[in-house]
Amino acid sequence: MTSTKFTEYDVGLLERTTQTINNIVDAETMAKAKDYAAEKIELFPGIIPSQLVNIDRAFVLWSVQKQIDNPYLRKRIKACISTQEKSFFSSDRYISSSKYNKLSKSLSVDGVTMIPPVLTESQIDDIAVYLRSQSETIVEGSVHHYRIGDVVNAPHILEAALNPIVLSVVTTHLGLPATLVDLSIWESFPRSNETHGAQLFHRDRDDFVSCKMFVYLDDVGTNDGPHLFVRHSHDVERLGSMFNYDQNIIEALFSGKGDRREDSSHINRVFHDDIMEITGAKGTSFLENTYGFHRGKIPTKGKRTVFQAVYGIIPFAERVRRMSASLKSDQSESINLSTQQRQHAARLLTESPEPANAITK
Repeated sequence: MTSTKFTEYDVGLLERTTQTINNIVDAETMAKAKDYAAEKIELFPGIIPSQLVNIDRAFVLWSVQKQIDNPYLRKRIKACISTQEKSFFSSDRYISSSKYNKLSKSLSVDGVTMIPPVLTESQIDDIAVYLRSQSETIVEGSVHHYRIGDVVNAPHILEAALNPIVLSVVTTHLGLPATLVDLSIWESFPRSNETHGAQLFHRDRDDFVSCKMFVYLDDVGTNDGPHLFVRHSHDVERLGSMFNYDQNIIEALFSGKGDRREDSSHINRVFHDDIMEITGAKGTSFLENTYGFHRGKIPTKGKRTVFQAVYGIIPFAERVRRMSASLKSDQSESINLSTQQRQHAARLLTESPEPANAITK
C-alpha cells in the first residue's frame, strides 16, 4: 500500500481554484468535467469521503483545462489563479532571482530559451548505464518510453529537475512557484518518414500554465531527431498581431482540445522562419512553453534520448499518485530540499510534514 498526500496548501489551492473556475467556465464544460471526474475516481479505490472531495476537484480541474480551446479564456483563468495564490508566496524565499532575467525574457517572448546544462557528461554517462539495466519500456512506434518509476529513481534526474536556475526561470514564467508535476525519458529511433503522435506539431495542455525542460542525453544533429519549436506560437497576443486579429485564424490555430496534430507543411506555410530546430551535444538543455507548437523530428540516422521535466501549478490527482508512488525510500531521503523553493517544487514526490487528506492505493 502506497500512501500519497495532498499537502495542506494543495487542499486549499484545489478549493480556491474550483471556486474560480465555477465563476468563469460555462455550465456545459463543468458538467462534462464532473462526469469525467466521476469515471476517474475508480483509480483510487477505498477512499474515505474526506479524501474524495480533493481527488474529485483535481480531476474536474484537469478535465476543464483540457477542454478549453479559447486562449483568451485560458489566459484569464491563469491570471485569476496567479492573483489568488500570490499572497501565499510573499516571502523572498520564493521570489525568482533577477540574475536570470535574460533567460526569463527569452522564454516569455520566444516561448523557448536555452539554459546552462543541468547535467555533466559524467552524470549523463551514469544515467545511460542505469537505463541499460532497465528492461521494460513502453513502445509507441519507433519511440520507447521508460517507465515513470525507472525515471524518478534514475541517478541525478531529480537534482537536475530541481536545479535552482531552472526553478527560478520557471517560477518567473508561471507567475507562481514551480511545481514538478511529471518526469519522463524516451528514445526515438530511425524509421520511415511516417509521422505520428508527438512527431506531429501540437500544443500541450498540462495545466492552465506550464513549462517543460528538455535535456538531450545523446548528441543530436539534424538527422538525429532534434526538437522543433515554433517561436511565439504560445502567445495569443503575438499571433493576434501577426494575423490582424482575425478570430477565425486565431480559433483555428488554438482549436483541438489538446489532441489536434498539425502536419509540417501547414506549419511551415504559416510560420516560415519562426520554426526553430534545436540541435546540440549531449547535455544540451532548454526550457519551453509547450503550449506553443512543437514536435520531435523523425530520426533518420542516429537515435535521440531525451529527459523531460514538466512544471505546473495544480496538483492533478493522477500525477500526485504517479509521482509519489514511484519514488523509492532511499531516493526520497537523498532529495536536496535545502530551500523552500525546492521543497515546494518537489512536494508531489515527498510527504508533507503536515499532511492532509491522504490518498491510498
